[in-house]
Amino acid sequence: MALSQLFSLLVPLLVALASIAVTPARLAAARVAAWLSLGLAGAAASFAWLQPTQAAFLLLDWRLLEVGVRADAVSLTLLVLVSFVGAQTLRFSERYLEGDARHAAFVRRMGLTLAAVQGLALSPSVAQLLMAGMAVSWGLHGLLLHFPGRPGAREAAWTKFVVSRIGDLCLGVAVVWIFASLGTTELNAVFAAVADGSLPAGKIAVLISIGALCKSAQLPFHTWLPETLETPTPVSAFMHAGVVNAGGFLVIRLHPLFEAGVAASSLLAIIGALTAAFGAFVMLTQTTIKRALAYSTVGQMGFMILQCGVGAYSLALLHIVAHAVYKSNAFLKSGSHVFSPPRSAVVLPYGSLVVGTLFGALLALTLPWTFPAVLTHPESLVFVFVLLGACAYSIARFHAAGGFSLSAARGYALAVGTFILAALLHSLVAQVVPASTRSLPLAVTIFVATLFVGLIAFQFSLARIHLNPSMRHLYVHASHGFYLGPWVNRQLRRFLPLPAAS
Repeated sequence: MALSQLFSLLVPLLVALASIAVTPARLAAARVAAWLSLGLAGAAASFAWLQPTQAAFLLLDWRLLEVGVRADAVSLTLLVLVSFVGAQTLRFSERYLEGDARHAAFVRRMGLTLAAVQGLALSPSVAQLLMAGMAVSWGLHGLLLHFPGRPGAREAAWTKFVVSRIGDLCLGVAVVWIFASLGTTELNAVFAAVADGSLPAGKIAVLISIGALCKSAQLPFHTWLPETLETPTPVSAFMHAGVVNAGGFLVIRLHPLFEAGVAASSLLAIIGALTAAFGAFVMLTQTTIKRALAYSTVGQMGFMILQCGVGAYSLALLHIVAHAVYKSNAFLKSGSHVFSPPRSAVVLPYGSLVVGTLFGALLALTLPWTFPAVLTHPESLVFVFVLLGACAYSIARFHAAGGFSLSAARGYALAVGTFILAALLHSLVAQVVPASTRSLPLAVTIFVATLFVGLIAFQFSLARIHLNPSMRHLYVHASHGFYLGPWVNRQLRRFLPLPAAS
């Protein structure tokens, strides 16, 4: 066993054992173990960098019970990230729930859920991905019900439970199919079978993609995420920064299956784009910080799934890291934000002018070496133009705040710096996961681009929305999520009614 595998194996075991030992007198046990696990994860990443290995170490190998660790760039990146977010969340929860009668039970369950996510990140087999994902769902269900007397908390937890079971069913069928075809679900064996054509990878990828859509709160399975705001804030931070990334990680981890055909990837691209546009659209109309953050997560997860759909797996992994760090911090500090940010008073033509004049030359100079995926996959241009639109909107808001002044100059500097930083990061992570070798149908690319053009146009028109009655009506409907959540929940209740309160 390599040192990276040994240290990786100790990470979830340490957190799980410490969490089981948590009592009202030893609340800090899980937090200390989480910080120690972060150190172990960092050490494992260091050893893996010095001595790379693609081999999996299996502790248990009996039929579908293939349990162990896989220490590579993808798994260790997520392991370090989840350990950091978990340690921060456990530290926050000690003060947040001080005096709560069920404080120890909460910390214990939070620690065990963290260990399950760490086990998911280290999965060396598709079977462990499924089992660890189910363990994460079980832990999260209990955390969502920390206040079981709240009807909203019970409804959100039940909706999440039903959606997760749909995803687990699809993943379970995929696991059985793989095992029946190969006699194993170990990742290296699966990838080898995909390469030699002995596995129906395209059909299995469709099942996995549906499971990933459920796990990452994509349309129409997103409804539970904005409803979970009655849960304690540490749960929201951990869920939005760590747990909801499971769908994207699942696709990144199993990306060779998605390279075998375009059906599953097209599904991910279309649903991801719709979810990204929907989440961002609704987020812009929210009046409370936590609900805006919830819909922001829906949109961000949609964008991540879109990246997976077009084959930008390294960029999706970078997105997971950046979003997790930002969103955990945003939720843990949400209590200090009591006002809504000002809307830009600058309309779409100005933003378009900024995109065309300021970034045109920069894009031409940097595109070949900072966004290499664009050269082989034209659909990746969508990401570049989305980044440009975000930079333009940032400048527009600074102009609205201070006109042509020092504030506007800061806006230009921030936008240029953001573009350059994003380009450099994209270039650095391009080698983490092999580049995609297939392209999506042109119709899918045009559909995605059209969605984002409409979203950017709506964003720039918000400041003048009061001048257009039709836009005012659209704004009202968007603020209610276009009523999609209640409709989906009613359909789910028809098949699995909400259990009575105990």
